[in-house]
Amino acid sequence: KPELAFAATLIAAGVGALSAPTNIAALLAACDPRLRATAAAFLQILTGLLGAGLTPYAIGLLSDHLAPTVGVDSLRWALTAALITCFLAAFGYWRSSEELRRA
Repeated sequence: KPELAFAATLIAAGVGALSAPTNIAALLAACDPRLRATAAAFLQILTGLLGAGLTPYAIGLLSDHLAPTVGVDSLRWALTAALITCFLAAFGYWRSSEELRRA
């Protein structure tokens, strides 16, 4: 159903966009004031390279690798496997919050 897929994508994009201000605020709070601009620029470059550059390539490679075993569902499984990074990010946020509380 295209409508359901569109709605799910819209919700996921909205939730994903909520993390950007949090990332920038946490980074700037942890940085020396003289390095804040450099840190923010580095974060944006890294986010762009990984998010827009490496992620689609990695999902495509995984999809191609899964194609012989799962057939036409390989892209679906590759995208589902990519969700593991969301759990890794959540764990990283949790650990970072613990460290920032101690500081």
